[in-house]
Amino acid sequence: MAAPKTYSSREIQALYRTHLLREEAILKRILDHRGSLAGITEMDLAEDPVSEITDQNHIGGVKFVKDLARKAGIGPATEILDVGCGLGGSARCLAHLFGCRVHGVDLSKQRCSEALDLTKLVGLEDLVTFQHGDVLKIALPTRRFDVVWAQSAWVHIENKEKLIKKCRKSLKAEGRIALEEPCLKRLPRNQRENRELRDLADHWKSYLEGLDVWTELLSSQSFEVYCKTDLSPELGKLYRKLIRLARGGVITHVSRSEQKAWELGLRLVAKGIVGYFRLVARKLPQGDFSLRAMRA
Repeated sequence: MAAPKTYSSREIQALYRTHLLREEAILKRILDHRGSLAGITEMDLAEDPVSEITDQNHIGGVKFVKDLARKAGIGPATEILDVGCGLGGSARCLAHLFGCRVHGVDLSKQRCSEALDLTKLVGLEDLVTFQHGDVLKIALPTRRFDVVWAQSAWVHIENKEKLIKKCRKSLKAEGRIALEEPCLKRLPRNQRENRELRDLADHWKSYLEGLDVWTELLSSQSFEVYCKTDLSPELGKLYRKLIRLARGGVITHVSRSEQKAWELGLRLVAKGIVGYFRLVARKLPQGDFSLRAMRA
């Protein structure tokens, strides 16, 4: 397999400037359905079984937010750092459902601006805040958060070891990393598979790693992985639905590039090359590299 391409911050930000899930598209969907934005809540932004035009820019929507939150032990007193928060959908959903405080960080200034607009619109600005910047470069509070959260965001970050080290510093003792990401399930077996995987990585501006690599990285930074779940079937299910909606004209203004990424993703999931996982890991005292029995 050829060495992976490196993507600039500009390329990653450009990906989201034309993304299907944007403030404008979400509000248009609500206005078309309700005729007004008056009195809307986070659930109006987060749920739409017809078109999937929501603020939940990750696999599994609100259900996966709830499931991951339960595994991470989130409650009203929990302080969360959402790394790669995007539009702030997960952050608002957590605040709405659990009454917790969430601080989101994202590389894209535009996404942070839209996240703040949507947060004010649903009245959650007292619980949810945002910070624009490259998480590997900006200053973050130390030992402040109970949970570092990420859904479909860390795939864009090449130096995952450096990222985990930095997140560890922001966690309190026994804090948790709650993570859901696409992953590499097996290596390509021929040139065609290799080309398809490279093309998908290029569409996503991503750096895919195997689940074993994630587990080893967390263990090496003194985290105990206590939840590990393969959610790959849900990734394939979402791509099939999005392709059907686009072909049926239910969702429009989606770029050909994005549609091609869905088709590539579906093929690679079906071949068992690309998947999607959930991990939750607890911070151990520095130097304790033991990985205790898995408790999913």
